[in-house]
Amino acid sequence: MRSTQHWRWPMAVVMSCAALAASLPAWAQTDTPEARRSVAQALVKSIEELSGPERSIQSVSSSIQQGMQQRINGNERLTAAQKERAVQVMSQAATEAVRELVREALPAMFGAMEDLYVERFSLPELQEVQRFYSSAVGRKSMTVMMDDIPRMMQPMMKTMRDRGQQIQQRLEAAVQRLREEGIELQ
Repeated sequence: MRSTQHWRWPMAVVMSCAALAASLPAWAQTDTPEARRSVAQALVKSIEELSGPERSIQSVSSSIQQGMQQRINGNERLTAAQKERAVQVMSQAATEAVRELVREALPAMFGAMEDLYVERFSLPELQEVQRFYSSAVGRKSMTVMMDDIPRMMQPMMKTMRDRGQQIQQRLEAAVQRLREEGIELQ
């Protein structure tokens, strides 16, 4: 009988410790790749819910539409009605293409995001990022960024349009340099 009681006390301690460990806050968890992966998955899910495919599609489409509108409006050969129709048709085609692209690319992008979080953040850092995106300010931050992507992209798109020919010339020069070295690019 004594030997049974002898084992009951340590087993009770083990069970109490297990219950205590399970009830500890997340910050007390051991920093393992599995623990980081679990938090990273929740974090990416939060980001995905805040940014969502449709929101991403709309933001990118708006950027494209603004760029097209500027480019088409600069065409002196078209009437106002033709310009309006061209913007409408081109924007619709671009939006459909972007929709397909985003739906295809987002799962891989979110998977890569999860992997980066696991590789580059500690468990406490991930938990802090998760708390931020769960907070009102974090949610607002993501919403503002997603809503204003077109505005943020305008300077870059303008610069790319303005420098497009220069970039093309540099690329052609690089292709020529490679050709001279015996490397033929298709």
